[in-house]
Amino acid sequence: MVDNSNQSEKKILIVDDEPIICGLLEKLIGELGYETYSAADSNELIEFFDTQTPYIVFLDYNLPGVDGYKLLRLIKRLTPDVFVVMVSGVATEEIARESLRDGAFDYITKPFSQKRISEIIKAIELS
Repeated sequence: MVDNSNQSEKKILIVDDEPIICGLLEKLIGELGYETYSAADSNELIEFFDTQTPYIVFLDYNLPGVDGYKLLRLIKRLTPDVFVVMVSGVATEEIARESLRDGAFDYITKPFSQKRISEIIKAIELS
């Protein structure tokens, strides 16, 4: 049995311009006992980081304005201890390879399952 007692202290930020994806991830991650927050674009992500630091960021690759890949590099430069999971509706080896090379913990494609989200979070907890 997993001890969930301190998981609510670990904030997970979901950055996606699709409200349905944010809602789905909030539900899946919330059911695992974590506190979730959402941001729809780079401005909201930066506003979040101005006041707090998340434990994990689920970051959409295709965002309006500043894309997720540039945001990944910015997050890892400013807060290297934050775990970033890239999320994309497009599955390409190049995007996955670049993301992992530049510090993403993992790369997942839409649609995703609760099992996959749970596996990623458990892997982060064990690392």
